[in-house]
Amino acid sequence: MELDEVRAIWNSQEEQKPYQVDEEALHQRVLARKSRALCITNISELLIIGVYIGTGIFVAFANVTSRKISLFMYAAVAWMLLVALLTVISRIKRIRGNARFDRTVQGELQHGLALARYQVRLSRLMRFNTVLLCCLMLAACWEKAKPWWATILILAIFGLGWLASGWEHNKYKRQRAALEALQSSLKEGA
Repeated sequence: MELDEVRAIWNSQEEQKPYQVDEEALHQRVLARKSRALCITNISELLIIGVYIGTGIFVAFANVTSRKISLFMYAAVAWMLLVALLTVISRIKRIRGNARFDRTVQGELQHGLALARYQVRLSRLMRFNTVLLCCLMLAACWEKAKPWWATILILAIFGLGWLASGWEHNKYKRQRAALEALQSSLKEGA
C-alpha cells in the first residue's frame, strides 16, 4: 500500500464514531415495544367498549324489571353508554392517526410513544370513571334503600377495581417512561 492509501484509511477510521449502532436491532427493539403498546391499547379499548355496553344493557334491564326504579341507575347506564361511544370515537381517531407516522426508526418510536401516552391517558380516565360509577351506584343503593351489606359489597368491588386500575396505570406509565428514555438516548446519540 502506498502512503496516501494508508493515510486515507486512517482518516476515514478517525472520522467514524468509536461505536456503531446496530440500526436493525434498534429498529426491531422499537417495533417490539410499539407492537406491545398497540396490542395493549387495542385490547383495552375493545374491553372498555364491550364491558360498558354489556354492563349498561344489563343494569338498564335490571332497573326496568325491578320493583323500584332508580334514576341514579339510569344515570349510570347513560354514563356507561356514553363512555363506550367516546371510546369508539377515540379509537377511530387513533387508528386514522396511525398513517401520519413514517416507518423509520424515529417514526416507529414516535408512534409507539403516541400509543403509550394514549394508553396512560385512557387508563387515567378509566380510574376516574371508576370513582364516578361507584358514587352513582352508592346513590342508587341509598335511593332504593338497600341493606348496609350491599353498600359494603359495592365499596369492596369498586375498591378492588380502583387498586387493580392503579397497578395497571403504573405499568403503562413505566412502559411510556421506557420509550421516552429510549427516545432521549437516541437523541443524545445523534
